[in-house]
Amino acid sequence: RSAPCGRLVKQKKAWNWRNWRMEDSLRALDIVARRYRHHPCVTGIEVCNEPSREIPLEDLCRFYDRAVNVVRRAGMSADRVAVLLPAFQRDVKDVAAMFSACSTRKHENYCFDLHYYYCFGWYHKLTVGQQLQRVKARQDDISKLPVCIGEWSLAMGTRASNSRSMPWKETRALFARAQRSVYDHASHG
Repeated sequence: RSAPCGRLVKQKKAWNWRNWRMEDSLRALDIVARRYRHHPCVTGIEVCNEPSREIPLEDLCRFYDRAVNVVRRAGMSADRVAVLLPAFQRDVKDVAAMFSACSTRKHENYCFDLHYYYCFGWYHKLTVGQQLQRVKARQDDISKLPVCIGEWSLAMGTRASNSRSMPWKETRALFARAQRSVYDHASHG
């Protein structure tokens, strides 16, 4: 697969985060921001989607700092448009701290985009109760940091999905309510 988009392409060598054309990404972001800067329905713009976890955090946050500057210079003001910064496969507290350091706290109306899934990797080993605990454990970060929940799902790991401690519809409804009650604390939705 050809990262970062996932398109099937035969490559001579594996994709590396240094192949990310950040300058081109910033130019594209500028074009999009300028095009939609006066549209009243645009209240947020994401600077990229799910960046590779191989990118050193400081490099990623420097890109975010530059991206926020691009969006603001393009005419999307902080009083109207939030800038979304993905905290994909990283601890959002680490991303927030590094972004704060890299940007010298100069930006307003930005948030960290979180994608929460409970159906990959080690989540397959968790019970329904353990899955619910993981959801609840996220509330602290969600309540204290500027975040939005950009993606989430009702899918659960194998062990929880195969549980018959209660009817499956009830389990999913419980899981949905648990997530919504926590995600409702997100500052940016």
